[in-house]
Amino acid sequence: MANVAGTVGILSSDLARYTWFAQSLMSMRVPLHTKYLWIMGAWVSAAVNTLVQQMEGDFLMILADDHILPSNLLVKLLAHQVPLVAPSVCLRRPPFLPSFFHETPAGYIGYTWEELYGQTGLLPVDTFGGPGCVIRREVLEAVGMPFFESDPHHREFPHEDVYSFSKCRKAGFQPYIDLDTPLGHILPAAVFPARMTEYAHGVRLWAGEDLAVFSTQRKGDDGE
Repeated sequence: MANVAGTVGILSSDLARYTWFAQSLMSMRVPLHTKYLWIMGAWVSAAVNTLVQQMEGDFLMILADDHILPSNLLVKLLAHQVPLVAPSVCLRRPPFLPSFFHETPAGYIGYTWEELYGQTGLLPVDTFGGPGCVIRREVLEAVGMPFFESDPHHREFPHEDVYSFSKCRKAGFQPYIDLDTPLGHILPAAVFPARMTEYAHGVRLWAGEDLAVFSTQRKGDDGE
């Protein structure tokens, strides 16, 4: 365990969403004297800025209540000893692309899985969504307050996460993604019985649109 203490900041509504998150948070290894802060029911930018103002120690880790955390998540991210690093996370909506982005004059363009073919370890990116990220105090002090804020160039979507981490890069702190450290992103979904054939039933997984259809037939079953 790295000999450094900091703050794990958690964002949720007034009611936390998933027990999976709480269970994995309880199992996550943290350095001695690490502080936990839980911000409830605030807009994202206001919540993150409150974490920054109240944090203690050398780093701030930002989590939300819709993730599943590996027990060694914080240990692995701290071990890189870089100012700004996040785990590899999928977006919550199909087709579940990576939650890190290129910054272009036309806006933020998400990475594709094809771009990551053959890559491992730390990947420098223009910006990321930030779930599970670890931010060293030097970054927060250099960027200043408000650390999190909406992108003034986008009127329909706030883009507060990708805009704020882009600010970090422009202040001289390269954002990295640890491609070997995944973070689970929990999504609400529904399971329906589905008719596969005249005889056979299946299961349909739906989350705003069909995600998958699974056959319930055993191998070799002819359906009769």
